[in-house]
Amino acid sequence: MGGEIGFYGVLHSGGQTIWRHPHIHFLVPGGAITSDYRWVTAPYRSKFLFPVHALSKVFKGKFIQGLKEAHAKGSISFPPDMENHRNQDEFEHWIDRLVSRDWVVYCKPPFGDAEEVVRYIGRYTHRVAISNSRILDVKDGMVSFKYKDYKANRKTWKVMHLNGQEFIRRFLWHVLPTGFHKIRHFGFLANGRRKSMISLIKSLLYVTNGKEEQSKTVDWHAACPACETGSMIPQLIVTRFGRIITTVAALMKMGYSNYVPDTS
Repeated sequence: MGGEIGFYGVLHSGGQTIWRHPHIHFLVPGGAITSDYRWVTAPYRSKFLFPVHALSKVFKGKFIQGLKEAHAKGSISFPPDMENHRNQDEFEHWIDRLVSRDWVVYCKPPFGDAEEVVRYIGRYTHRVAISNSRILDVKDGMVSFKYKDYKANRKTWKVMHLNGQEFIRRFLWHVLPTGFHKIRHFGFLANGRRKSMISLIKSLLYVTNGKEEQSKTVDWHAACPACETGSMIPQLIVTRFGRIITTVAALMKMGYSNYVPDTS
């Protein structure tokens, strides 16, 4: 990409039947911010941000490497039926089996607009296990709820009946342990800097007829709040943590030539 990307990661712990199915949804903007603070649009060669098959291989490699490092540190908590995997040889055999299989990383094409992104991510951010609207009945110790059977048809709704104990057992699978985070923010969308970075990126871009283009227009002069007659000239753009986002000199090099100091 030639620069720093930004993305959101949202943990989704289950499927329609409240069974364990941990996976992560990532929303990734189609561009990056360079070290000299220019916006670089992703070189779309297809409808995906990156080649899907290559992404699957890279993801598998990174994940396996992470498992090996965690095992070396002794930080993997194995369930009772896998305690023998603490042994290095057993662990290596298990890793070999994982490596021999094809890993699938599911990618979707870019969304139509920002509102569609908000609707999509909103379905996963603040919902635990099951929404109230899917619970049909609670009676005689049984819980009835509807679910989509994706194997049959994505539009087919079915009804599942579970006794109260089993329903609560499945529900509690999706309550995150202390210290775990459901949503994480990375790169230029990280919590401590996303507000300033998004403002900077917006100043570098504008949209015309649905096409993203570079903008060279910056409002350099702001009225002085003290005297209300003079102009304030920006010298640095910093975050609330003191991190320098860019300087006037850097923006001048990027082609923002409309900066003319007001010496009056």
